[in-house]
Amino acid sequence: MTYRENAHLPPEIDRSILVTCISGCVYGLDRATGAFRWGVDLDSRGPVSIGFRHDVLVVSASLHELTRLDYATGAVIWKAPTTGAGRATIVVESDCIVCAKGRYVDCFELDGRPRWSQTVQGHGEGAIALAFPGNVVQADGAWEKPRRIEP
Repeated sequence: MTYRENAHLPPEIDRSILVTCISGCVYGLDRATGAFRWGVDLDSRGPVSIGFRHDVLVVSASLHELTRLDYATGAVIWKAPTTGAGRATIVVESDCIVCAKGRYVDCFELDGRPRWSQTVQGHGEGAIALAFPGNVVQADGAWEKPRRIEP
């Protein structure tokens, strides 16, 4: 199964910018030339996770925060606190954004308002994978031995 692929994108979708992240910073690079178009410092030195689908670009570094950016300019549209911290797994749907960090899964409206939060404490440890049909994001990060924690 393929994941992290936006199949069947309409041809009119702007794909002129490559979004790249390193050490808490997010950059937009021109697709044709590689030139910097914009840059955003997320005030965190950890790895940055990206969620981008349905014209919604969101990023999260290791802090307790999820940030939505404008694809064309890199301007911050909103920031929202997350329950957990650390490496994020992000999935974007047409009606919501889900961000998993640590032992928490948070769901947000597209405007950044929190919809719900759920802890998975007591169900194991490690990075959390997220999936809706046709929209799967595997958990990244160093491999951790799964450990079942009995409630």
